[in-house]
Amino acid sequence: MIFIGVWIIQNQWVKLIAGSYLIWMAISELFLKHKKQIIKTPKIITSLSCCISPLWLTIISVELMDVMFSIDSIGVALALSKKIWVLITGAFIGILMMRLAAQIFIKLINKFPILIKTAFILVGVAGINIILDVHYINCPIPDKMFLILMIVITLGSIGLNWMFPKYFHKYKLEEKL
Repeated sequence: MIFIGVWIIQNQWVKLIAGSYLIWMAISELFLKHKKQIIKTPKIITSLSCCISPLWLTIISVELMDVMFSIDSIGVALALSKKIWVLITGAFIGILMMRLAAQIFIKLINKFPILIKTAFILVGVAGINIILDVHYINCPIPDKMFLILMIVITLGSIGLNWMFPKYFHKYKLEEKL
């Protein structure tokens, strides 16, 4: 997926789609009501169950899920930098951090549940920045301003959560995932 991200940098129409996807994802999570969804095993995986061991089915399923969940991460990385080495380095660091820091993030989200919604706001802002960076528009948010905006949104939401904790308690996560 990292190398697909490099390809995305070079194709404006893909950046437009990626930015639109990030904005849609943020809007749908923040404003559209949707029922809890049950993640089902893809039909191709269940059809392979007759000829592949359960171990390999699990490996294939996990890798397909990784691909699906990394699409938005690549889009956000594109909003942060256009440099290939930054994209690749950030992806590897992100993978390591998610593996090492998952419990820390869960505790942080339980302390400040607003961070769940804040993440979608940040994704939406990143999508807007990607669209603004497409050659047709060519007016991205300057890098320093974008970083400051992301920090202000995050710290502002933590401040809101700290001042009005009773409004955000319903977003807490389970301690054990």
